[in-house]
Amino acid sequence: MEAVTFPALGFTKVSLLFLYKRIFNVPKFRFAVWIMITLTSLWATLFFFLIIFQCHPVSVFWTEFEFQYGKSCFEIVPFYESTTYTDFILDIFILAMPIPMVWNLQLPTRQKIALSFMFLLGALYVALSPFRIADFNTDYYSII
Repeated sequence: MEAVTFPALGFTKVSLLFLYKRIFNVPKFRFAVWIMITLTSLWATLFFFLIIFQCHPVSVFWTEFEFQYGKSCFEIVPFYESTTYTDFILDIFILAMPIPMVWNLQLPTRQKIALSFMFLLGALYVALSPFRIADFNTDYYSII
């Protein structure tokens, strides 16, 4: 289950970036989108393989529960914190990308504000990331 999390997040982020690329046909913006697509793809691939190969032997990953890993796997809390922090940073960059493009459009200010809010709806999810970190730390340490 854990192993599919990062490809799923990566595909979701990349699909949004392709939407940006299609909507805003400005060469500099398209280049920035390609950079973000590359970074997001690398992020998803890296954490996918880190999840799979976090234990030695690898079979511990799918034969035991997290609290039974013991010394066969690397430390879980720093790993999950790093994934949450990097996910948070990527989300902020992805969500902020279209805002300058919207404000360069020849529209009334009210429409620019409305469009900005439409693009920033994903910020509700990003705003919950610190709570995910706090919740994870509380849940993990209560198991141990």
